[in-house]
Amino acid sequence: MTRIPLVSGVAALVLTVATVLPLAAAETPPPIWDLNLGLAYLATTGNSKTSSLGLDSAYVHNWRVWKLEAGALARRSDENGALTSERYSGTVRGTRALTSTLGLTAGLLGERDRFSGLDLRGVVDLGLRWTPINTDRYTVEGTPGLTYNHEEFVIAGLVNDDYLGGLLGARATAKLSPSSSAFAEAQYIPDFEHSRNYRMNGKLGAQANLTSLLALKAAYEVRYTNEPVPGFGKTDTAATVSLVFHAVRPAPAPAP
Repeated sequence: MTRIPLVSGVAALVLTVATVLPLAAAETPPPIWDLNLGLAYLATTGNSKTSSLGLDSAYVHNWRVWKLEAGALARRSDENGALTSERYSGTVRGTRALTSTLGLTAGLLGERDRFSGLDLRGVVDLGLRWTPINTDRYTVEGTPGLTYNHEEFVIAGLVNDDYLGGLLGARATAKLSPSSSAFAEAQYIPDFEHSRNYRMNGKLGAQANLTSLLALKAAYEVRYTNEPVPGFGKTDTAATVSLVFHAVRPAPAPAP
């Protein structure tokens, strides 16, 4: 059974929040920069020797009209010396504000997941970023755009694939308390050349501060490919709990 309902549910949640909450602007200006470095590690010994390692980083830098975002992810696990999963990805995105709620955005993604049949996937996207809600407590944004996709596969003889596609993304965040927050993300990525070749991603998570620099983060992610690489499954899921180093440089307070 696939996990498409979760992806659809995340998208519905984001759209519901956007509909219910009023349009508003943040009372506090965004920080100049914000850095998150997450580490998750588990090892067992005895009758079964297993280990898993997860590294997740995100960096955001804000200027007056420009915004830069970068992230990297690495996950690896093995059981009794045999590798059971391995995934790496990196992203960078730049956004140029046009109005208080609309901006132009361009992004670059590179990932490798040989356990899903992908030796390399590269995606370049260009589109809009619409932020109808941006308050100190809630943020909702949508990212419609176009993509150019390049895919290389682990199966010998399988021809590399290049195609034009689309991107429809949504993200909502909510501050639950002064020290905790939650988020929901959803993406739909169609292939304009082959209608059955589309992907959907969904993610839910929450983060709670332990100290001024450390936080605990839990997340659940679903990635669905309607036409996967031959011999591989359509759905991948990941549940993670990680310790996060969080550093931020707040924007200077506005002059009275």
